[in-house]
Amino acid sequence: MRRILVANDLQGFKRLAGILKGEDVRFAQTLTEARQLLNSVRFDLVIAGVHFDDSRAVELLQIVRTNKKTETSPFVFIRTRHSSMALEIEKTINTLQKALDHSGLIETEMLSEDDELIHQEIFRRFEK
Repeated sequence: MRRILVANDLQGFKRLAGILKGEDVRFAQTLTEARQLLNSVRFDLVIAGVHFDDSRAVELLQIVRTNKKTETSPFVFIRTRHSSMALEIEKTINTLQKALDHSGLIETEMLSEDDELIHQEIFRRFEK
């Protein structure tokens, strides 16, 4: 069983809860909550919604990379709902790859909202 931090809004978490069933999943809706969890638990994987806590997912990535418990843990951005800024979000995340190591962006819409495909993509990135 993998310990996973999901940093997302409630809607995004509900979307991922069934996909991550059987894993040890912790949920944070705010950067403060995520920071507290990161300081107390070692996570095998961190998944952050692109709009997490008013678009603070990048700040969360910085915190994860500077935390001794998670500095090498895979970090995946996820977009679980349509966004008019999808192209800009993708460009920003791609640019971040050069500065802060992460495992990329998963867009559930691009995977036909298929739970099995989303599950496979999350754990494909975990295993890298």
